[in-house]
Amino acid sequence: MNHSSKSEAQKIISEVVALIIVIVLLYAAINKLIHYRSFRFLLGITPTLKGMVSALTFAIPILELSIGILILLQKTKLAGLYLSIGLFIIYLVGMFQLKLYVPNIRGGILDRLSFTQYVILNTLLLVLAILGIVIHYWSKRGASQDAEPPAIIFT
Repeated sequence: MNHSSKSEAQKIISEVVALIIVIVLLYAAINKLIHYRSFRFLLGITPTLKGMVSALTFAIPILELSIGILILLQKTKLAGLYLSIGLFIIYLVGMFQLKLYVPNIRGGILDRLSFTQYVILNTLLLVLAILGIVIHYWSKRGASQDAEPPAIIFT
């Protein structure tokens, strides 16, 4: 595989990875906002979050929307991928440490996921975000290795 086709394949994989993460984040955020009362209630029954429910009810979907938008924009894609890694880690840690898994908290299609399936989904999204970052650095490294050295002008 020559550099051009390898670079093109990396670009396609990078875009698909980003699109998958964006779709999931935007879908989850919009569902939380549409089902605001239900989301607020379900956060409220988690004892460790009682004092933060009002703030979290808006902060979580706004954070998901913001990260999704960052990933969509080429200039901020890398920052968005890093932030999504943090978000997925927080979700996973929260599920295990704070017992935050509550059926129907996500709304829509994601409601049908069992605890195990939800862990698998978040783990896959975490791996995809890491893959997106790795591909970004591979493509930068490959581009700089194949580029011609800058011209040196002697006076």
